[in-house]
Amino acid sequence: MTQDEMSKIMNILFVSYPATFRDWKEGQFATAKNLWFEMFKTIPYEIVMRAVKKELSENRTNFAPSIGEIMYRVKDLISVYDSDSAWDEICYLVRMVDIEDVPKAIQGLDDISKQIYTTRDIQRMKNTAGALEKEKPHFMSLYSKLKDRKEAEAVEKGDLLSISNDSRLQALGISKSALQIEHKE
Repeated sequence: MTQDEMSKIMNILFVSYPATFRDWKEGQFATAKNLWFEMFKTIPYEIVMRAVKKELSENRTNFAPSIGEIMYRVKDLISVYDSDSAWDEICYLVRMVDIEDVPKAIQGLDDISKQIYTTRDIQRMKNTAGALEKEKPHFMSLYSKLKDRKEAEAVEKGDLLSISNDSRLQALGISKSALQIEHKE
């Protein structure tokens, strides 16, 4: 993203949320723009703009979104990680896969789920009545924490491809090359 592209985003926020900026002193807008640029410089303009538009369409307050709110939208747009889908995969393994096939089947889980459960964990759950119901809150909490960490690291490194995949990008109309854009001055 360039400084000019960040200026476009900040101007959209300025126009969309006049109450937020009404009492700003001279120089505050430039300081805010520089901070926003620093936080989003490794993310392609098109993706940040899409996140801003999504926030604009769903924000029900009169106040501009924070950097964190837009960053959450960016990660939500791109990331393939979803705790509900991951839990469904775990349930399928426990309920439907023969115990001797678990080591092979577990390879199909996403990398976060594989950090949480090993083959032995899945096999143990297969042999323990009520294990899924007991495990779900733990899994969902841990998955959420690991997902947030993985996404934050990817954004910080400018490596958004590591949290996305071809079908997700295609559905968004975003090319892989768009996620590989280098920081422009």
